Amino acid sequence: MIRLLLAFVLSATAALTAVVVMGMLYSFFIPGSPWGAALHFGVPAALVIYPITFVVGFPLYCAARLLKAISWGRVILGGVFLALVYPVVVLIDSDFSAGSVTGFVICGGIGALAGLVFCQVAGIKRA
Repeated sequence: MIRLLLAFVLSATAALTAVVVMGMLYSFFIPGSPWGAALHFGVPAALVIYPITFVVGFPLYCAARLLKAISWGRVILGGVFLALVYPVVVLIDSDFSAGSVTGFVICGGIGALAGLVFCQVAGIKRA
């Protein structure tokens, strides 16, 4: 049980780290310091990533485990699904003016990274 809780925390932290690094890389294209950009992207990301992970991801994992549907690919797809919640909400909230394919691709990649970290820590092996 502790290993599972650690997997949720570390996968969310990996996603947050990826968002902060992306923010720091983005700062090379805008005036300002990379640390300011990291803070600008990191704090709102933490307020989104951790609640989505524990409020949606944990029950989703429990349901999949109850149905004996836990596999490496499904966990990664679950991470992508959870990461795509944010750009979909932004897209709906902004009257479809802020949506971009790049945002969906970046969020999907970050979700896949979080899923991979979860698989490694939770001990889910690739079949």
